[in-house]
Amino acid sequence: NFWGSNCEISCAESCIEQHCYPGNGSCIFGGCSDTNCLKSNCDNDTAVCTDGCKDDRTGPYCAKYNIASNSLITILPNGNESPSLVSDGNIKSCVITQGSKIMVQVDIQEMSIVTAIYLTLNVSSVIGGNHTIYVSNSSSLSENRIYHNETLPTEINDTTIFRYLTYEARFQQTNISIEICEIGIVGCPPALYGPLCKKMCPKNCRGPCDLVTGNCLFGCSNGWRGDSCSIDVECITIVDSMTCQPLLVQVYVSFISFMLQIF
Repeated sequence: NFWGSNCEISCAESCIEQHCYPGNGSCIFGGCSDTNCLKSNCDNDTAVCTDGCKDDRTGPYCAKYNIASNSLITILPNGNESPSLVSDGNIKSCVITQGSKIMVQVDIQEMSIVTAIYLTLNVSSVIGGNHTIYVSNSSSLSENRIYHNETLPTEINDTTIFRYLTYEARFQQTNISIEICEIGIVGCPPALYGPLCKKMCPKNCRGPCDLVTGNCLFGCSNGWRGDSCSIDVECITIVDSMTCQPLLVQVYVSFISFMLQIF
């Protein structure tokens, strides 16, 4: 499981059984032991998943939660393939569409906090076009433009909240074709947070919580305070309330005693 002149370097965890050549560290058996990669295939040197991701994951290492996995896809003009191929995790199953104006819309079906977007698309022409990406609360294109350039993006890092993502491409020629293989959207459903969205947001949050800390972003339900909306307002004004948590009451009483000693 080690390589190098003094066998001091660990073999990549992506190597099957973590076995690698002593001279260069490349995987002996190839493939990937990481079950996040589709078909368990990854690059021996970089550990990047070569066929895509499975289990609602996205990103080059399939280490991030993909809220686009169960999304609704609209492609104009329509291709012959099913639009669902755009969000199936397989970067080698693609939809081909053609025209001077091409639109792909991803509906993740509920407002969610998003931190990154991954796109796997191929354009048939080297002639420049305009590539624009919008995010919105409705199917309208004009709400919020997060990308506009003549080059095609592969990754966009931008924290925002939306339900619809729309990619639009415009070309001077009419016979330009685009191969749309995968669109991954990194985020969590509104009630969850964490790297793989396995933690529940505090129950008293009003809306979604921060994906990293779990703190409530849009305030608390009535009667609650604090970053995680865990402080009962009644505990602040009515110390003897039976609804107060003992620890909170203890802290409050200690604080009052401390203040009385000062004054």
